[in-house]
Amino acid sequence: NLKKGKQEMAEKLAESNFRIDADLDDVDAFADIKPGNLPTLAAFFREIETTKEWAENNYYKLPIEAHNYSLITENKFWLDFAKHDGEAGFGSRHLGEAAKSFHETMLALAVLDLPFESKKHKMDIDGAKLSFEAAGRVIAFHREIKEAKMAVDRPPLLVSQSFFRNDDRYRMENGEKVDKFVTEEFVAGVVYGGQVVVTNPTSSRQKLDVLVQIPKGAMPVLGKRATGTQRIAMEPYSTQRFEVFFYFPGVGAFPCYPAHVSKAGEVFAHAEPMTFKVVEKLTKVDETSWAYISQWGTPEQVLNYLATQNLHAADPGLIAWRCREKKDFMVKVLKVLNSRGIYHATVFSYSVMHNHAPAIRQFLLMQEGFLNGCGKYLKSGLVTIDPIQRRAYQHLEYKPLVNNRAHRVGATHRILNDRIRGQYQQFLQIQSEKATFDDIDQMSTAYYLFLQDRAAEALARLDAVKPQALPTKMQYDYFQAYAAFYRSKPAEARKIAERYADYPVDRWKERFAAVVAQADEISGQAPEVNDDENRDQQQAALAAKEPALGMKVDGTEVTLDYQNLKSVQVNYYEMDLEFLFSTTPFVSSDGGGFSIVKPNRSEQVRLAGGKRTHKFQLPRDYQAKNVLVEVVGGGKKRSQAVYANELQTIVSENFGILTVRHDKDARPLSKVYVKVYVMT
Repeated sequence: NLKKGKQEMAEKLAESNFRIDADLDDVDAFADIKPGNLPTLAAFFREIETTKEWAENNYYKLPIEAHNYSLITENKFWLDFAKHDGEAGFGSRHLGEAAKSFHETMLALAVLDLPFESKKHKMDIDGAKLSFEAAGRVIAFHREIKEAKMAVDRPPLLVSQSFFRNDDRYRMENGEKVDKFVTEEFVAGVVYGGQVVVTNPTSSRQKLDVLVQIPKGAMPVLGKRATGTQRIAMEPYSTQRFEVFFYFPGVGAFPCYPAHVSKAGEVFAHAEPMTFKVVEKLTKVDETSWAYISQWGTPEQVLNYLATQNLHAADPGLIAWRCREKKDFMVKVLKVLNSRGIYHATVFSYSVMHNHAPAIRQFLLMQEGFLNGCGKYLKSGLVTIDPIQRRAYQHLEYKPLVNNRAHRVGATHRILNDRIRGQYQQFLQIQSEKATFDDIDQMSTAYYLFLQDRAAEALARLDAVKPQALPTKMQYDYFQAYAAFYRSKPAEARKIAERYADYPVDRWKERFAAVVAQADEISGQAPEVNDDENRDQQQAALAAKEPALGMKVDGTEVTLDYQNLKSVQVNYYEMDLEFLFSTTPFVSSDGGGFSIVKPNRSEQVRLAGGKRTHKFQLPRDYQAKNVLVEVVGGGKKRSQAVYANELQTIVSENFGILTVRHDKDARPLSKVYVKVYVMT
């Protein structure tokens, strides 16, 4: 049963692309096999991942084009934070308003003075009474439901009619925009609006006719009619709104037929009638309103309003005529608007008329069409176009990336990956519009050249970088460590990488650790896995534990290159080369055709531990004969008739890894040219 179970397990593991790190003939290794207690499994070869495009995310999982002012908007929470003195712990009862996105929520939680670890609080509920004792700083949300009295008179339909000045419709109360209705005097020649709101408080759908009429003596504007009837269908518990716009050509008292709601010729509800008192000039002027101050206020009143009042309900364009008339006033207005973070295209446009350079720079930077016509990059006295600041370009990385050719084919370099080619062309377009390369440009150029396997050009660009001119030196050091492998200086790469052994950012810490691991492997140490998600490190570590066998014959000397093997069996087959190569041209790399032939001679060869190479002479009987030498060990089989070069190669088939060293001293080679053929 044990033997049968071992065989079934081996078959399943073979089907699932896994192998077992135990000898199937070792009974002790399988003595304790139970469900959920299998011997150690090791993965076989995994294909390289699809190339991914990597970008820096200053905001979590948001592309650079989404980093704009609408991401974090103003609200009462951020107002409380702006007013905070910085001394006591900060908290705000308006925290719920800062939750329009994940990013705003995280920023809001970051500025609250709350502990990172939750403490155990005490809470007790006794009937309708709740007692809560906090063990530290907390935020508590409380909502209470109270009983509301029913209205005495509940009409089936509700109609209201209100009037407002079109250029001064709202006012701000406690940070909220509310309607600013006109009820007393109306000014001749000013556009007003009438708002009719119909509410269906019943549970039935209502089909209604709504009659709306402007006041007698008024003229309709903005495409509205003097009298209009609209048929509507109102769902239960719904509300609809209608608006008309008009002005009075002259003064006087003018009645208005109120809005009526009817059904099947019967009036269901109507608004209250109203008589309009129209005057040439208001007897009671709201001198605090923006509509009044912008037109009739003194320059000092205008500037004071802009500096102190909520400008969300104010249109700075109403003072454009003032900015046109006086440059000094315009400069003061722009200074106030800049301090409030307010931009208005019309007001700023007068900076061009008055030739005020600082404001012209701001105005031009907001003209998207103008900037697009200037190209990707521009540096001038009035405007500087930086594609990174405009979020029109960002540096991208590509990993993993394997080029199918290491050398150029034809007269020009070709990038076969469309995404990389587009990114590189965009980068070159920006560089072509610059007068000179700065040091960051040299670094970026080196990166894109490395991507294309243009190592010599990349190293030249890297040598041109002045590290003291860079805003940060860490990326430059990584480039230098990476380049050191091209220059056959692994010790130099290790020296650079060891300085970042305790770097606080895991991503970069792992990259420098990989540099150290690469240098260790070159020096002969077994590769280590410092990133559990790194496919290349895992494959290299598994390949280092895998039995490997390579062989070559030079004259009468046979050289075995091996790892994780204790002994091999050497078989000798006498050959008729003329016949053999005519029928089997790949015999030098595949001795499968001899597997059904009994070898003329077999020997057992012991291999020394801790070494990679073993040499022995062909038996004297075969030194003058054509012979195929076959070596079998660790599940590997190698056979060669001749192997003439100075390369030492070890292949791990299970992991697709080829290790190449120098034949004489087994030193690693930093530059080799590999061509792969397949026989189909």
